[in-house]
Amino acid sequence: MPVHGAADHAADAALYLYILVNRAADRARYVAADARALLDETATYWDYVEAETVLAERQPCVRVYLTQNDVGEAQLRDLRAMVESLKGIEGGLDLGSLDVVVEIVKDEDWANNWKQFYKPMEIGLRLLVKPSWEELPAPTDRIVLEIDPGMVFGTGTHETTQLCLAQLDEHVRPGMKVIDLGCGSGILSVAALLLGADRALGVDIDPNAVDIAYNNADENGIARDRYTVWRATCWTTTALSIPWAPATTSWWPTSSRA
Repeated sequence: MPVHGAADHAADAALYLYILVNRAADRARYVAADARALLDETATYWDYVEAETVLAERQPCVRVYLTQNDVGEAQLRDLRAMVESLKGIEGGLDLGSLDVVVEIVKDEDWANNWKQFYKPMEIGLRLLVKPSWEELPAPTDRIVLEIDPGMVFGTGTHETTQLCLAQLDEHVRPGMKVIDLGCGSGILSVAALLLGADRALGVDIDPNAVDIAYNNADENGIARDRYTVWRATCWTTTALSIPWAPATTSWWPTSSRA
């Protein structure tokens, strides 16, 4: 059970961890058949589930991911103290062993292991989104969009992205100009250009998005004179000059250009 976030005070954090451990214990009490039924009923809401891992008989656990630096070491010490405090709680509930096990996870595992589940997909009537490291399963007349999202959002697998791609497929016509706010990998703006848009502007607060979006544009043969990517900063509003934008379009939530 991955845990994201932390409490401000040790007592609150211990209570939070206590609740999580109880939830994990409750879920572990499901028999395999019930767990399988639950997964089947909710299958449409999951991108990917390691069913055999979920159904395996094992002790429930709360999994926390920490950075391997001084801050992470301090958080680990606090976590150990929280677990020790749980051992003194008299709640009449079985919290298991309350052991703390530390495992070092390599960054490249997080960065690359997911790629094996990312395959080419047809979207709308004209598009085919293909990971840059995958081969086309068969010859196609569709417009092929090569994407490597790197460490930013925008693979095309999420329903919201697919809906946007389908709308672009239906509505983009030659000569159009597109602004992609929160561009991530650039998947939407690059798709618009491949579908015939004249120019596109991508904007994102993630500094990694600038290079990744430009790289994806390069992979798809999009020239820089047609595609511009800016890094935005939150809570600021600065007028930017977009050469091809209408005169009435002058204010954008950004303060820096990459």
